[in-house]
Amino acid sequence: TSIVITVFSVCILAAFLRYRLFEYTPLCGWLRIINNLNEGILIVNQQDEIKYSNKRFCDMTGYRKNDLKGKVMHEFLIDDRDKRFFKKVLSSRNDTIAEKFEIRLKNNEGKSVWCEANEIPYMNNSGKVVGHIGIYTDKSTIKQSEFELKESKDKLAEIIQSIDGIVYDANAETLNIDYISPQVEKILG
Repeated sequence: TSIVITVFSVCILAAFLRYRLFEYTPLCGWLRIINNLNEGILIVNQQDEIKYSNKRFCDMTGYRKNDLKGKVMHEFLIDDRDKRFFKKVLSSRNDTIAEKFEIRLKNNEGKSVWCEANEIPYMNNSGKVVGHIGIYTDKSTIKQSEFELKESKDKLAEIIQSIDGIVYDANAETLNIDYISPQVEKILG
């Protein structure tokens, strides 16, 4: 009977290999999902050493997986302007609570990549925290738009300040005044 079971097992294994059934295992499915997410995934150990990065994270930063693996995240990837902030994040990490924050990462060209980061504790099978999983969403385009909008608002305010008359903005339907320039005080007293 053991020979029959062994032959049967070998036949089953051969069928799995021939028909590529291992490609449809739950683990394979999860790996495919993780690698096709629009968010970058980074797993670090308790010393903040990078253990895993998905394709999207590599695309965001311009690094290959092998370039990242083993590097200390806060020394290698955090933009210099955010290192002090991230050290506070590291020191206040609670092993049971997820954190959400915005941070600038450094790509392989030294340029900033604005990200929204969601960090959650990474636990082993016995429930001990062995690191953290970071989910990073690239917010660079949004941050650039916010910066350009602020610049436009500042320029508009400058122009309004230079006008000798009254500038106002009113809602056409309600006739409520939404904005009136400071010069109204000079003119009307």
